[in-house]
Amino acid sequence: MTTAETDLESLREERAFLLRSLADLDVEYEAGDIDDDDYRTLTDDYTARTAAVLRALESLGQPRASE
Repeated sequence: MTTAETDLESLREERAFLLRSLADLDVEYEAGDIDDDDYRTLTDDYTARTAAVLRALESLGQPRASE
């Protein structure tokens, strides 16, 4: 596997992790397990990180919706 392929796979894995994390965070918030401030802070962090990963994938020629 080339370095580019390894980087691409790593970014795909991070994207999947962050999207799962955002979904899990919503479930925990709806269940009352996370307070408003923590939810906002974590959501902002995960969203920013996801956007960075998506930009990196696009710079490698990967469309946003690809798996």
